[in-house]
Amino acid sequence: MTNIQISVEISMYPLQDNYLESIEEFLHILHTTHNIKVQTNVMSTQVFGPLPLVFDTIKNAIQKIYGDGKQYPFVIKVLNSDVSEMAIKSFK
Repeated sequence: MTNIQISVEISMYPLQDNYLESIEEFLHILHTTHNIKVQTNVMSTQVFGPLPLVFDTIKNAIQKIYGDGKQYPFVIKVLNSDVSEMAIKSFK
């Protein structure tokens, strides 16, 4: 098993009314997975950890959401390192 650490930024865009329940279900799966870090804000969610575990977790969450037959586009960005501890510079 690979020891590569990754950072993933993922955004979900449900194409129907009453979408909050679907987003909350997706986020619940991410936030309850052990051995990964998850940070959620109003624009996206960031997932940090071992490559296989992060991708398996995202795959399982997407499969669960897609089970209801509705349309859920995702935008996903991947970086080949864990930047969860990176300082964020303020430009004020």
